Amino acid sequence: MSEYLRGFNLGRNARMLAAQSFDRVVHSKQIPSRSLLYRALLQVIIKKHSPDFPLADGKLKRITAKCQTFEQYFKMADAILNLELFDRLPSEYLHDLCNDIDVQWKRIVLFYLLRLCLAQVVESVILLDRLLYLFENGFKNVYLVKLFDPVLSPRCHGLVALR
Repeated sequence: MSEYLRGFNLGRNARMLAAQSFDRVVHSKQIPSRSLLYRALLQVIIKKHSPDFPLADGKLKRITAKCQTFEQYFKMADAILNLELFDRLPSEYLHDLCNDIDVQWKRIVLFYLLRLCLAQVVESVILLDRLLYLFENGFKNVYLVKLFDPVLSPRCHGLVALR
């Protein structure tokens, strides 16, 4: 990192976000999959009813494709994670949650798009920091060059330095 940003740390989530292409999402008009909504609702339920339960990544991959509704997803996830929440929660609780699912879906899509807007900001911080690092280390002619279409990848810029 450059001296200017020394001590500043971009976490893994921020770096992974920087690799997402806002232009590709807009170009292809893609929205997140329902699995994102189901996972978020599951995490809300777990935090509310079993706050000490450690939710590990990777255990619930590819189960959304097997489910038509959130109730089916929750039942399958409950069995995989051994939560024993599906039978303990009142049926009205899940019914109310499922009735509110369209509102929750709109919130998830809005959050996804807002987060995607920040992807370009994080990618710019990374690139400009590398550019500044080269300036600090004696390179006088340093350029940030757009090499190809950002629909292909957000990593469409190259740093060119001449001594």
